[in-house]
Amino acid sequence: MKVKIVKAKVGEQKVNCYLEPGFLGISMCTDKLLKKIGGKISRKLTSEEKDSKFVREKTTAPLGLAIIPITFTFNIINNNRLSNYESITIPTKVLVEKYDPKMPNYILLGNNWFYGRNNHGIQTYLPEI
Repeated sequence: MKVKIVKAKVGEQKVNCYLEPGFLGISMCTDKLLKKIGGKISRKLTSEEKDSKFVREKTTAPLGLAIIPITFTFNIINNNRLSNYESITIPTKVLVEKYDPKMPNYILLGNNWFYGRNNHGIQTYLPEI
């Protein structure tokens, strides 16, 4: 399956989001990217979260969780309004990991994000891939 980089915005800052269906876990980004977009870690990981299989296998230095309001703009065909462009902002919970030069510079969107599940009152969105 081909993965896709999608352009998005957080505030006025442009970011890349990596769409990887089947990625079983929470969305992720680095502390360097979080700082670039003006975000902050909202809470540290609990000991249970740090000890989870996902965190142990997929991260090297997890720092905490953040909520990032990601705005996607898309084209609506045959829109009756003046503009054919529409946007949606999705507050996305991400696991923040300590930056390493080998790490990519994008937000990896997790499986829960794709299926449109609500998680603790955070609205999610089912993108078209």
